[in-house]
Amino acid sequence: MQFFQFMQVYIVSIGVLAVILFKIICERDYDQFQNKLFATIVAITINVLIVEALGWWLDGMAGSSARLFLILDTVILMIITLYPGILWIMYLDYQLHHNKKRTKKIWIWFSPAIAYITTLSLTAPVNGLLFYVDEMNRYHRGSWYWQAELLYFGFFLIGLMMIIFNKKKIPKSDFYTLIMFPLIPFIGTLIQMLFYGMALAWNSVSISLLIIYINIQSRAINSDYLTGLYNRRRFENYFEDISRIAFNRKFLLLMLDVDNFKRINDKWGHRMGDRALERCAVILKKCFHNDDFIARYGGDEFVVLLEIKNEEDIEAIIRRLKSMTAKYPPTENQPFEISFSIGHAIYPKESTDPKKLFQIADSRMYEEKRKLYLRIKNS
Repeated sequence: MQFFQFMQVYIVSIGVLAVILFKIICERDYDQFQNKLFATIVAITINVLIVEALGWWLDGMAGSSARLFLILDTVILMIITLYPGILWIMYLDYQLHHNKKRTKKIWIWFSPAIAYITTLSLTAPVNGLLFYVDEMNRYHRGSWYWQAELLYFGFFLIGLMMIIFNKKKIPKSDFYTLIMFPLIPFIGTLIQMLFYGMALAWNSVSISLLIIYINIQSRAINSDYLTGLYNRRRFENYFEDISRIAFNRKFLLLMLDVDNFKRINDKWGHRMGDRALERCAVILKKCFHNDDFIARYGGDEFVVLLEIKNEEDIEAIIRRLKSMTAKYPPTENQPFEISFSIGHAIYPKESTDPKKLFQIADSRMYEEKRKLYLRIKNS
């Protein structure tokens, strides 16, 4: 009866993670590094759960073949159990620094631990230090098993310390979600260590991954990591939703391009260019209401979609945006000036086709940019 209860728990855990992995793979922006890291954690955790469940099934099964498969299964389990913890540290590092080169170097730091546990696992069938299988084909922990557990715990402890020490860099909405990831498996693993025969460790990891996916990953798929605004993908989906329900309603589409953005990058560097985009996001959030939809469309382009009652309000909205922008002059730490070239289009008056509406707003935006260029040239 206990065996079948274990299998039910494993099947549910594997099923939940398989659905998450499928959704991540189906997303159009799967090539983002953060999503790849998370997908890899989920995929390896699925494999750990499968291998661990297979071990429970083989444990105590009679026959030399069963013994051989149990030993092979346990060796594989001991080796692959390392990787979710290391990938979790990489995931956190990228969340904090958004630097792929830095994050990828983490493999080098932990390569000695990987080599050590791999060696212990491969030699365990001979020396029994990490684990051994008795004459009844029952799995037992070896005298050095604590070293592997110490490493597994260590990875999650490192992750926990990274979250705590970098609390100020993490949005409040993400902090408690991230801190739950190591805590739930820690408790589950501790219980499993103290009471061998309870399958809690990796099933608790699946719960943590589900929490991360619901609270962070699903939002990250629709958000621009630099500005915190919605991304182009989410904006286009939102626009499609509006077009289905916007009966007898008018919407204003604004397209904004940051003036002289290339000059900011060339003169002060790309880090200052990132700060300029972050400041643009602050300005837009201050200018528009919570119900207005703001997104970074790509590069130095932003879009805003908001409902309007009268077309006469358009000029007032654009003046309000320019007035808000003027409240953020250059400073010593951020010596650049922010201004926007703005184009607009009205839905559904000018078009109900999203592509055509974007073309209208885009052409007006670049006409304003051309006028700015001519003014600068003639001054």
